[in-house]
This record gives sequence, structure tokens and C-alpha cells, in this order.
Amino acid sequence: MSTNLPIELDRQSSEPLYRQIEAFVRRAIDSGRLRPGQRLPSVRAVAGQIGVGRLTVATAYESLAADGYLVGRMGFGTIVAPHPPEPAVGPWGGSPPRSASRSGGRLGGLAAVRLPSMRLPASPATPTPGARRGLGPMPRFDLRSGGTGGSGLVGGPGLTVGPILERLLREEWRNVADSPSSTVSIDPAGDLLLRASIATHLRSTRGIRCEPFQVVILSGAVIGIGAVARLWLGPDRRAVVEDPGDPVFHRALVVTGATLTAATVDANGLRPDSLPDEAAIAVVSPTVQVATGALMPLARRLRVLSWAATAGAIVVEDGRPDDLSLRGAPPISLQGLDEEGRVIHLGAFESLLHGGVRLGYAVVPPELLEPFVACLDAIDPGASPVQQRALGRFLADGHLDRHVVRVRRALLERQDAAIEAIERELGWLVEVRPAAGGTRLVATIEDPSWTAGDVVRSAADAGVAIESLSRSRLAPGPDREIVVDYAHHDPAELRAAIRTLARSLASPHVPVRGGGRSVPGLSTAARAR
Repeated sequence: MSTNLPIELDRQSSEPLYRQIEAFVRRAIDSGRLRPGQRLPSVRAVAGQIGVGRLTVATAYESLAADGYLVGRMGFGTIVAPHPPEPAVGPWGGSPPRSASRSGGRLGGLAAVRLPSMRLPASPATPTPGARRGLGPMPRFDLRSGGTGGSGLVGGPGLTVGPILERLLREEWRNVADSPSSTVSIDPAGDLLLRASIATHLRSTRGIRCEPFQVVILSGAVIGIGAVARLWLGPDRRAVVEDPGDPVFHRALVVTGATLTAATVDANGLRPDSLPDEAAIAVVSPTVQVATGALMPLARRLRVLSWAATAGAIVVEDGRPDDLSLRGAPPISLQGLDEEGRVIHLGAFESLLHGGVRLGYAVVPPELLEPFVACLDAIDPGASPVQQRALGRFLADGHLDRHVVRVRRALLERQDAAIEAIERELGWLVEVRPAAGGTRLVATIEDPSWTAGDVVRSAADAGVAIESLSRSRLAPGPDREIVVDYAHHDPAELRAAIRTLARSLASPHVPVRGGGRSVPGLSTAARAR
């Protein structure tokens, strides 16, 4: 099949039409859009397409063939030469049109595009092939964040909301389909019922002080971070992020050219004494720290707000996992403590409901609402009106509250089972502490002769997919912590997964660590199971 040539001629130019055709084909070959061996349209087809005589196209083809760009094949037509001439490199590192030396016309004077450099955080180390998402064999046990197949964060019998949401989505789809198109459009900030339902939920469960007009619906929480970055960051500005934190949020901030400063996270969340003197934005997750599940005490929260007032900074409160507080009721949010209108609260539903519910929200101070919504209007096409209306009914009818109770109960049972199994099977290697919420446990390797990478690789070989906490870190440091996400398996499966992991580390194929010392509890008991 021949290649289409979307040629556009400038008939006002003094450059002959055949030269313009010749220049276009040269650029297409030099840039790689036309590849060696590709068949070109016939002279008749090109002439008819662009409205010129056949002689004009034939002359351009002949000139290109003379220069070694095209080759005629008997019975096949004209193709790009197997080895066309190398493109000339211009002063900007690009490939100027070949006709530039022959003519000063407009098509011959195009310069290569110069792109600004883009600074991105270093990508985390590539996972072991056996544990790579979407590639290689599917692991028997998936203890990574996101879960098997990315079908949702929390799974298992009795925890799905699929039938309820499916019914609501079908009903709302019929309502939209039966409505005139002019009535389908919704407020740029989102569906009114959904915004009111979210405001009610946040006021009653998180102590957030907001009215429905302050709630803005997003097509994903990262869109909210993107809007904040575009409004208040730039090459000469600084953003503070938790370390470890969410690499996706880190990338969304740094593409603006801003400098990222890592604030230390410990067992009680972000340490306020690690905040810099000056910054434009700080991204924190005080209720359920996204990487570790830690809870920030009230004293630290107040110190973060005091720092923001002094630094003149905006605080983005990452509340995506807040509904997954497991050990006690969720404390009052940072937004609920804010007296100066400096906190933008971000949330989402995909981790709680289903990975396909790509819908988030932001609670924005009234003074910041207008620029925030205006920025969103430029970068976010908005979530589906059908999905928004269905989810608004889901919340308004109380389904979310009942679902949260079930999920918390199941996750707490799974966390306890995972801790018990880790302490029994891997107590010789790691120390693990309960998490205040979320779905992740961080196990710290105590034996200095092991690294998290060693454990991840051995686990992958045994069909257990886990991650190192270093994948969530901004600053380099010792690879001493592994992350176990317990959301995707029931307690019995978690015990089997940890037992399989322990056996892989005690396998005779794995070098003995720690100077040849024995592995307590595995030499007899574990192998007998």
C-alpha cells in the first residue's frame, strides 16, 4: 500500500510548485516520517490530490531520485531509497530542507524546533522482570501498590461496589441519552449533587469546613496537583514534598521547572523541622501518609500551618487515603484546622471504590477558587457527566458510608494478618510496625547484609511481587525498606504469600546473608509447612 502525502502548497510563494513538493518529501524522509522501502503514491494520485499537473509531480520525483532519495521499481512504483542520503545538520542541530540551498522561499527557510530542557525526577529502579506490571508472568501473590491488573485498590468478597455503581451508571446513562444535548452540560466545577454530597461527607467525617461551591470535581487527583503547579510554581520557585511520597505528584510538580525540596517523614509523618524557610507550595498527607500509612499528630499539623503562614505558602493536603483510617476515627483534617485559607484539600475515589472511577475532587479556599477553576478549564476536560451523576447518587444514598465501614473492617483484619505473618516468618530479617491507615506496611530490614532489592528479586523468583520503599523516595538513601500492600488478598492468602516469601529467602539457591548465620524459625518449622 502506498503512503499518503498530506502536501500543502503555498501558491503565493515565488518558489516553483515542483520545488515545494520536492522539499516536502525531502523533509519527510530526513525526519523519518517516510522510511526506507515505503511506497509513495503515484504521480497521477499526487497530482489529483493537490491539484497540479502530472509533469509538476514527475519533475519533483525525478529530482529526488537523482539525489538518491527515491528509487523506481518496475511494476511496483516509486519507493524511498533503501539508503537515502544522511540529513544535513544545521546550526540548531536539526535538518534544514534540502531546497534551502537552492531557494530562499518560505518552505526552504524553516528552522528546526528548539525544545527547552525538562527536568524530571529520576525514575525508580526497574522492577524484576517477573514482577513487572503488564510484562512477564503474572505473580502468584501481588503485594505491590495498585494490585493485580490495576482493577482497583481494595478487593475481595463483599467489598466490591460494582453492582450498585453499575445500576446507577446505567440509569444515569439512560437519563442523559433521553435528554436534549443542551441539558447534559454541567457546571465547570462539577455536578451539583456530587459536590454537595462530597461536602456533606467531608464535614461529617473529616471536620472540613466547606460549602458545596468550594468543592471542584476533577478527572483525577493529579489534575488538581497540576493546576496548583501551573498557578503557583515556576522555574524560580520551590515546592516541598514528603520523602517518601507519591512519585506521580512529584513529577506533576517538577515539570513546571520548580525545585523540589524533600521533607523527612518518620513514624509520625512529616517532620516540620525539615521544612525550608521559603517555599511556594507544600504537599503533605497528614492523616494517612501515602507511602507509609503514618498519622501526623495534632502538634505537628499545627506547626505545618504555622510554617505556611510564615513562609507565605499554600499547603496541598493529600487526602486520597483518608477514608482508610483503620486505628480509630480519622482526626480533623488540616483544612479543618486552617484559619487563613491556605489549604487546598485533594481527594479521590478510585482507591476506595474501583480503579475505573477516575474521579477526584478539590476543596478550595474561596479566595483561590476563581483562578483554580479557570486553570482547570484550560487543562482538564472534566470527568464524565454520567459518572459524576451516578457517584453523586451513590454518596447521597449512603452507599459510600456503608462501604467504608466494610472496607475498614476488612483492611484491619488483613493488616493484622500480614503483621502476624511477617513477624513469624521474617522476624529474623525485618521489623514491622502497624500503620494508622491505608493499605501499606513498611518492613525495615535489620540485617545490614541484605538490601530491599535482594528481597524483591528473590520474591519475584518465587512468584511474590513486592516493592522497595526507595521507589517512593525523592532523595537517594539506603535501600533498607520493603513495602507490603495487603489490600489485594484475604488473610489466608496473605499468610501464604509471606510464607512463600520467607521460603524464597531461605532457599539454598539464595546466598546466606549476615556472615553465614542461621535463619531462625525457617530451618525446620517453615519448611515443614
